[in-house]
Amino acid sequence: MQTSTPIYIVMEMACFVLIATLLRISSAEISIYQLTFLRYGSSFLLLLPFSFKLCPRMEITDVKRHAPRSLLIYISALAWTYAIHSIDVGLAQALLYTKTILLGALAGRLGSAAPSRVEWICITTGVAGVILAVSPSLNSAPVPGAAAALLSALTASVIASQTRLIGAFQAPIMATLITSALTCAFALPLAAISWRPLNLDEVILVCAIGLLTTISQALLFRVFPRSGLPRIAIIDLGRIILATLAGVIFFKNAVTPSYIVGILIISLSIFSAIRFS
Repeated sequence: MQTSTPIYIVMEMACFVLIATLLRISSAEISIYQLTFLRYGSSFLLLLPFSFKLCPRMEITDVKRHAPRSLLIYISALAWTYAIHSIDVGLAQALLYTKTILLGALAGRLGSAAPSRVEWICITTGVAGVILAVSPSLNSAPVPGAAAALLSALTASVIASQTRLIGAFQAPIMATLITSALTCAFALPLAAISWRPLNLDEVILVCAIGLLTTISQALLFRVFPRSGLPRIAIIDLGRIILATLAGVIFFKNAVTPSYIVGILIISLSIFSAIRFS
């Protein structure tokens, strides 16, 4: 793993948690279909001026490679937005990390080195920490919201593998532009049905979410082709730590003793992965 890669991973995690926080505080009057369309539409518009100068012309083969990934991103974004509005940000973030096991198990088939024994220990330990952290709040969480977070985790693991393959041959800006455009196309029909005008505060909020989404996608395309998926999956567990901070600061979420112990276990697994694998 390159020296700068962990920095990029932390930056992407911060963007993702900020997106989750902004989605949580977004108006309940905006449908998840319209919000998803505007999220990727604003991302596309932000990138468009740069694409003409920095990126080559888009080819049909690019669309064919990106279309399945963009469809999964749309499904994952809908599920994630619903989960964020239904359950605590920290709990939703924790449930998302069932994808860590999937990434580790599938790494050998996705063009990445299979997890070493140390990495498997770190993955298992990290997921155990997640289970310990979320178990008290999971008992009272609405089933549809928890199921939506798990669906987002499942699709996210497949998206990660596709990101690795696409990022190996395409520049991050161009790859992010195509992703945003295709995701908008998938989101448009349902967004049009549920459309309503936005006020100024909502426009600013959507633009901020779009900007963070753009940065997050570009960082993923930069990091994934250059790093092993098992190690990324372990470090990725750090999102729950950032989500916990966001939940405490913005939503006054309570932090239980088991949550603190779980976070410490996750932190230990991340440190061990970086230090020994």
